[in-house]
Amino acid sequence: MFGQVLEKLDSYFGRAFLLSRYTPWLLCVIANLAIACIEFPEVRAFVLQEYGGLAASKAVDLAVALLVIWVVAYTTAPAAQAVTAILEGGWIPRWVAVFLIAGQARRREKLDNAFASRRRRRDDMPGFHDVIGRLLDDRAIGAQLRAIDDPDAITRAEALIAGLRVQRWLNCAVSREEFEAAREALSKALKANCAEKELLLRPEDTVNAERLDDLHTEVLKVLAPYVLDIAEQLENRAKADQQSAFARYDLAPTRLGNDAAALRSYCETRYGIQFELFWPRFLLVVQNDSKIADAIAAAKIQLDFSILCLTLAALSTLIWIFVIGALGRSLWTVLVVFVLGPVAIAVWLEIVHTSYASFAEVARSAIDLRRFSLLEDLRRPLPVSTDAEKRIWEAAARLALLDEHGANIAFRHPTK
Repeated sequence: MFGQVLEKLDSYFGRAFLLSRYTPWLLCVIANLAIACIEFPEVRAFVLQEYGGLAASKAVDLAVALLVIWVVAYTTAPAAQAVTAILEGGWIPRWVAVFLIAGQARRREKLDNAFASRRRRRDDMPGFHDVIGRLLDDRAIGAQLRAIDDPDAITRAEALIAGLRVQRWLNCAVSREEFEAAREALSKALKANCAEKELLLRPEDTVNAERLDDLHTEVLKVLAPYVLDIAEQLENRAKADQQSAFARYDLAPTRLGNDAAALRSYCETRYGIQFELFWPRFLLVVQNDSKIADAIAAAKIQLDFSILCLTLAALSTLIWIFVIGALGRSLWTVLVVFVLGPVAIAVWLEIVHTSYASFAEVARSAIDLRRFSLLEDLRRPLPVSTDAEKRIWEAAARLALLDEHGANIAFRHPTK
């Protein structure tokens, strides 16, 4: 009995409720009360009189106010799911959604073009081993001279390599033309000069030979690997941005709708998992893994907090626009509502997208690591290949969603 009471208290006053439900309402009440104090002198006088000092009766009033906020927050808690559905845009009529989808299509095309451009840049880069081999051959040619015949070539190579060095410090991509120019300059310097100071016939050439050797070593061990690695990393980032922002085929009218579609597409294309059907079941299974369960809970709290803050900011701004239109007297209130209100909505909307991206990443990682745990709890046999896994999930979905039994499947029960 006592354990059940503690569970109830945790659901009513737990961290998830306090952070994702109660705190946004508390902040909303404080913000609206501050605006009301600016707009209406009567409210300002009441607040100063009521809370100007400490008294037992005032403490009771404050406790009652906090309790009322808690009741409102608990009562409206399910609204977060409705707001999420609204932000995903599935309710928008088709004739309106067409115009919104056009904007999302342009955003998807921009990401596709960025990925294609970075892929071309990586493909254009010369092979690392080819660069090493050519420079070593050029160095062997120069070593036969046993002298520094063209110190100006070393200076030219040094200048171009210095440019690559700066780009590496700034973590910038290097084009094929820039890299090839530096490599060609270094090749000419290696062919026209001896970089092996032990082979020099004139001791005065030692300084230039060391300069050339340092440049060659830097290109081989630092700059060439960086140029090739950064091109590959940028391509991978562009691909990750593309796949986390849009589904493979589906296109929604809103950004959050495409974020959700991308998460569904990831599960379906990789494993054949229907996200909406199996995610609630998956949440029950991962409760046995505290690390994953805590990560999912933290990401969900952040997402719910940002969605509720966005909702309250939008509603507060809209209500105050009507109040100012009917009873407004203060220019400061107009400034707060008409300037800071839209800014707050835009900021919270961006936070919602960022929070959903974090939640989606945690969800993908959790499914990658623990999807077989759900299959075991469903008493399904574990797959022996990727194709077999897709067939198992599809069969489980048909049974749960459509009541289609299909082939008779032998369940696998744990051994005692």
